[in-house]
Amino acid sequence: MRPLQVSSKGNIILTVVNSEIAKRGYKFIFEKNNLQCMGCILKKICIDKLERGRVYEIVNVRDKEHFCKLLNGKVSIVEVKLASIELSIERKNAIEGVIIRYHPINCLTPCANIMY
Repeated sequence: MRPLQVSSKGNIILTVVNSEIAKRGYKFIFEKNNLQCMGCILKKICIDKLERGRVYEIVNVRDKEHFCKLLNGKVSIVEVKLASIELSIERKNAIEGVIIRYHPINCLTPCANIMY
């Protein structure tokens, strides 16, 4: 994964989301770009700073709204940060203060423990 571009506030990234879900604490996974977005004036703020497969959490919702042709509705400007990922690890690796590199498993088999 490439390093993320961040603002002068540290790890805060400006992007846009559907106004209906633009609420503090909301988490989402950025999935992919859409061809319809390539000519959009909001592309730079909307998708250029997000990385596919990363989980983001909305930390602030700004008052400004725009119209999105792809969603055919309003989008809000939001400030997001990389969300914490909760996972289980083996007890022997659970050391206070340790930094663990997370590598997700790319599995095509649906898991009963995950809500899709």
